[in-house]
Amino acid sequence: MSNFQISCDLLRIVTPALDKIYAISSSISFEEKEDQVTKTHVAMSEFYNNIPSPLRVPSAATKQVPPHVYQFNLLYQALKIMLHRPFIRGSPSMESLHSLQNSHLVHLQSATFSAIRVSYVINSFRNFYPLRRLSPIAVEGLVMASHIHLFNSKSSDEMLARRSNNLYSLNLHILNLMTPPGKESSRAVEVLTSLAQESGISTASDPAENLAPRSVVEPQENGSGGHISPNPSCFICHKRFEYGSGTRGTKHRAG
Repeated sequence: MSNFQISCDLLRIVTPALDKIYAISSSISFEEKEDQVTKTHVAMSEFYNNIPSPLRVPSAATKQVPPHVYQFNLLYQALKIMLHRPFIRGSPSMESLHSLQNSHLVHLQSATFSAIRVSYVINSFRNFYPLRRLSPIAVEGLVMASHIHLFNSKSSDEMLARRSNNLYSLNLHILNLMTPPGKESSRAVEVLTSLAQESGISTASDPAENLAPRSVVEPQENGSGGHISPNPSCFICHKRFEYGSGTRGTKHRAG
C-alpha cells in the first residue's frame, strides 16, 4: 500500500467531520459536532491500528525509516489536533490530564497526545534527514502542536507549564532550522513568537544551549474508546528529548 493511497484513505475518514466542524454556517448543534468528533477519532485510531507496520514511526528514534513514513505520521497527528482543537476548554493540570473523570478535558487530552507525537516524529526525522525534505504539512503540524503546548504552558500546574514550554521551545527551534528553505517556516516562527509574547511566556531561542534534556511521555491511546486511557505515569513525565547535535533519542510507543 503506497503512502499516497493510505494518506488519501485517512483524509476520506476525517475530512467530512472537519468540514462540519469548521463550517462558517452550520445547522449542526455543538453536541452533534462533538459526537462526530468522537466517532471520527475512533475511526482514525482503528484505521491507524490496521495500517502496515512499515508505515509506523518506530518506538526507537535511532531506527531509520523512509521519509514518507514520517510525513504520513505527521499528517495523522496534525489531523487529530484539528479534529479536537475547536472543543478544547478548561484549565489543564498534570492530574486532570491523567484522568478520564474530567470529561470536559478529553479533547485537550487527545490534542496533547498528538502534539507530543508531532514533536517526537519531527525530532526523529532530523536524526536522519535534512529538514528541507519535509513537506509544508510539517510546518502546519508544528504550528498546531505548538498552539497546544502554548495552551498547556499557561497552566497553573508548574510541572505541566514548564514541560509544555520546553516542547514549545523545541518546536520553535526546529522551525528556525527550517527557515532558510522556505518562507512558511519563517512566518510560522514570527506568529508563534508573537503569540508567546502576548501570553507573557518566555521561550528558549536555542534549546541546544538553553534547555536541559526533558523527560516527556505520552498517554496510551485507547482505540476502542477513542480517547486516552488513564495512566498515572503518562503524559509529560519520562520520555527523553535530547537537544543539540547527535542523536536525540526517546523511549516511545508507536501510534
